Amino acid sequence: MELNVREENLKDLFKQFQVEHNENCKTVFIDNNDPELENYLKTDYIVYLHMVDKEVRHLDLSKVNTIFVNKEYASNLENGIQDEQRILELLLMKYSNLRAVLITDKKGAYYKDKDLLIYQKELTPNFDKDLFLVKYMASELKGNSEMTSLYRGVNQ
Repeated sequence: MELNVREENLKDLFKQFQVEHNENCKTVFIDNNDPELENYLKTDYIVYLHMVDKEVRHLDLSKVNTIFVNKEYASNLENGIQDEQRILELLLMKYSNLRAVLITDKKGAYYKDKDLLIYQKELTPNFDKDLFLVKYMASELKGNSEMTSLYRGVNQ
């Protein structure tokens, strides 16, 4: 029962955060299937891209700061590979100028850029990906490090 109440309270939390954040800041947090993505990529906004269901290699991603991707989606992009570190390496080969955050089911999350790899194990039994995204972004926008933001996102 408690899990269901928690899930209901978190439903659409990420979408609410996106709308409120994107209206008030010079950074935008957007899904890769959003029809406004290409328009944001042509502006002065700093883009944080949540990869959900569409390939974006054909787009100019030079304005993208970080991509966030679920392991299942990334694994499908990479021919079913399950090893998280290998998935991150392949993503950064495709999107070399970006930072990547890989969110795993019940294991936590990884952060990777060209110089750094951080893994934060999930410490709570009810890990929620939407809550992770909101807490990570809120922490990073406050100026916290990637490690701190990863920790705050994972430990809900």
